[in-house]
Amino acid sequence: MIGNKIGHRLDPYFYYLLKSISGKHTNPNLFTLLGFFATLVASYLILKGFWFLAGLSIILSGLFDLFDGVAARKLGKVTAFGASWIQS
Repeated sequence: MIGNKIGHRLDPYFYYLLKSISGKHTNPNLFTLLGFFATLVASYLILKGFWFLAGLSIILSGLFDLFDGVAARKLGKVTAFGASWIQS
């Protein structure tokens, strides 16, 4: 995985972008929910045959997941549930 190769070296840059968009007091769970809904939208778009839009929605879901992790680490809101995929 890319994260294993580069670690969290890009976190400061992503956090700066995140902070400029949503402020310092953001909740990582908000990004988790947004990513979930983006995945649901992608599923719907796939069913309707809008492949390009579905692909964009999947990319958006991945970005939300990225920002979720960055926000959790930088704001000290890391949970065992959020980090559980690393353990497996």
